[in-house]
Amino acid sequence: DQLAQARGLLVEMELQHVAPTLATPNAFINDCAARATSLTELPREKHTQLRRLGVDLDVRSPATLASRQMQTLMGERHAPDRHPYLGLLRVAAGAADVPRAQSILTQMLDAGVPPTEKHFHSLLHACVRGQRYAEPDMAESHLRVALAAPPSMAALGLPVTARTIDLVLQAHTAAKRVYRSVAV
Repeated sequence: DQLAQARGLLVEMELQHVAPTLATPNAFINDCAARATSLTELPREKHTQLRRLGVDLDVRSPATLASRQMQTLMGERHAPDRHPYLGLLRVAAGAADVPRAQSILTQMLDAGVPPTEKHFHSLLHACVRGQRYAEPDMAESHLRVALAAPPSMAALGLPVTARTIDLVLQAHTAAKRVYRSVAV
């Protein structure tokens, strides 16, 4: 989790008039994903200690920073390819934010950027993490998303691999719906 360092480097690049390459936003978005993951998994006692120090522990903050980075990329008239979208999906997965992951995948498709297995697997990771870290009343919604991923992949001509099915099963197991895993 080196988001603070990454933010500092972006500011320094701007101050030194160093033009970012197309890899720069991808790297920053991936740092946002690492922060979202670490904040979601932060133990309660560590959370309390850091909050007392005034540290921003809102898991939505790295998601917002990543979205801004994508907007900056697009504002500079760069057409995002698969990589920044994958980074955004990883941010959503790290934050256990399934609706955000769905929205990102939809934006990607709307932009005409064809997803890969990795994009759908990141959506499925969000479903698994959503079962562990999101509100319990979202469990069924997350399972519906997980179950819809393989048919969506097949419709797009992407292979539904053992890894894909494993992630769907992990979502069911994390939701303690093992009996439904047999149907999968």
